[in-house]
Amino acid sequence: MRLGIVGTDLAPLDQKFGALEKLCFGWACKLNQMGYEVHMFSIPFPTGIDVNRVNLHTFSDQEELDHKLGKASLDAVVINNRPTWHGAGIRARLNIFHNYPDAWMSAKSDDLGQHLADARNLAVSAALANEINTLFPNAKASVLYPFIDQQILEAGQNWPHEPIHSPAAPIRALFPNRTLEKKGLRWLIATIDQHLLGMVALTVIRNISPWTHETDEHRALLDLAHSRNYVTVTDKVLEAHELIRLYRNHDVVITPSTREEGLGLIPLEAQAVGTPVIASSLGGLKESVFKPNQTVAVGSKAELAKAILAAIDIAAPVRAAIAQRVAKTFSPEASAISLARELDNLFDGNRFG
Repeated sequence: MRLGIVGTDLAPLDQKFGALEKLCFGWACKLNQMGYEVHMFSIPFPTGIDVNRVNLHTFSDQEELDHKLGKASLDAVVINNRPTWHGAGIRARLNIFHNYPDAWMSAKSDDLGQHLADARNLAVSAALANEINTLFPNAKASVLYPFIDQQILEAGQNWPHEPIHSPAAPIRALFPNRTLEKKGLRWLIATIDQHLLGMVALTVIRNISPWTHETDEHRALLDLAHSRNYVTVTDKVLEAHELIRLYRNHDVVITPSTREEGLGLIPLEAQAVGTPVIASSLGGLKESVFKPNQTVAVGSKAELAKAILAAIDIAAPVRAAIAQRVAKTFSPEASAISLARELDNLFDGNRFG
């Protein structure tokens, strides 16, 4: 099958950018290994990335994309978060939604319902699929769970690991989300100020992707972080071994988003290596957090503080069991096979039985 995988107009399909880009890159490489002839369509790439022989096509706007999709003679195309994009003459279209509709709906989307009805639609969580189906009943969206890095999954099988929190030391908390208002950094800092002052050492990642330069929003939040003596601001890490070390050097990873998320790859990564997590209870985040890790109501400083204190008491065997659960459900192999089944079903095939 000649398959196209299309990124968005926000960032190249490179592992160094956001979760969507990392997933598309990974699916493309896995499906290529499984025998698909995969073509990736992306805004211009940084130099020097390894794409495992996947065919690359770059585009600058939707008109150029439609032209290149048409010329590629594809059997099917996978569109991510852009349901109105399509290529003339392509036999089958599969939409994958990574975010809630406010990230991909626009005032120009009057015919969006028809675009969804004409395609197979998948979402990265049940909560997101339900939201899409509520807004667009003909979409009939179902779930395609994404994956996390295999190296991170393998690290999680190396048990037991240290350190577990020392009662005499401050709780080492990590805020690894993008430096955006909707990611909840103000809520977290206000929680520490009010309930946990002197009890928490917070690391904030300077994560401005997909932007290459700080915006006013980034600067305001980073200034807030720098204004607290219990906060350390550090640069984003990119490699799997660096992420593993980062998660394991903290007692708890906190992703307190104040708007719905499609899922939560960061909580999954942290749990995969045995670090407790706390997330807000919005959208698909609940599906990425396994008990006794907690999700909390947005804006509740008391609830968030209580969850931070509880996280450090999660025993190593419990963390190991959670890591096994994450590895079983969110492996690159399992996700790629699920996507391949969906592609096969577009043609009523039986390649995977």
